[in-house]
Amino acid sequence: MLELSKFIPLWKYNRYVRLRKSNEPFVKSLWVSGLFAPPKPLPRLISRSEIFKASLKSLKETTDGKHIASSFNQSILFSDRKLMSGSDFITTIQLKSGSVRCKARDSRGRPEMDVKCDCCQRVETLSHILQNCPRTYGPRIIRHNRVTKYVASIAKKNGFSVLNEPIVNTTAGLRKPDLVITKDNTSTIIDTCIVADTTDREVIHNGKVEYYGSLQVANEIKNRTGASTIKITSLTMSWRGVCYNKSWQLLRSIGLSSSDLDFLLLKLFESNCAIVSCFRRSTYTTRVPHPH
Repeated sequence: MLELSKFIPLWKYNRYVRLRKSNEPFVKSLWVSGLFAPPKPLPRLISRSEIFKASLKSLKETTDGKHIASSFNQSILFSDRKLMSGSDFITTIQLKSGSVRCKARDSRGRPEMDVKCDCCQRVETLSHILQNCPRTYGPRIIRHNRVTKYVASIAKKNGFSVLNEPIVNTTAGLRKPDLVITKDNTSTIIDTCIVADTTDREVIHNGKVEYYGSLQVANEIKNRTGASTIKITSLTMSWRGVCYNKSWQLLRSIGLSSSDLDFLLLKLFESNCAIVSCFRRSTYTTRVPHPH
């Protein structure tokens, strides 16, 4: 997005310079008449690229733009927008920029405004809507399943055998990873987790590895798949589509192409749009105990 307060002075200055260099007799006569006053002195930033760099740095320091700092290796938006409806595409732009309307955002500059969610009385932020609110529990499960099923379909297409949600009994309780993919005598246990921007994706990934890292799980998976080697990883990504680096390596290792990644992001954001729509339409509320 252009910051007009920074670009307009630059445009005026560049226009002034071009007119000053003009050889047209009429333009020269205007200079002599004094109709063209020189523009105000430019700020320190005088080039378009410098302004963009400064704007990006400023955006990364805001609440809505913090996620950009961690998305260095991925595009801000997938490329094939023709696959989305117009309304979903607009909502996706708002999601990526953090500009979806919610009470916390509406209250900026209005400290007296109520910011509590109508459903659960927590602060209504975009992250709350997409990750925590009881109203959106069902669509969040659907989002998780759509992402997992698509990764499984790509793995099958590329020659992996896929085991969906195998249940393993251990002394610590049941373990049910989302996927086990096997190829070349190696089985990889994968668990999907879609998290908020502020969540440390490395902590989530390491927690998944530890959760499924028991010897009982490894032996059971070996028995079911016939593999001699067991690997454990996670598909951990933010709701904006920013993957943890080891999850990114996983996607590339099973053969996801750039177009496959675009389609994965498409499914993720279609699901996010459905979550936002569900929240707006729902009238469900949790039972809040009355104060004594």
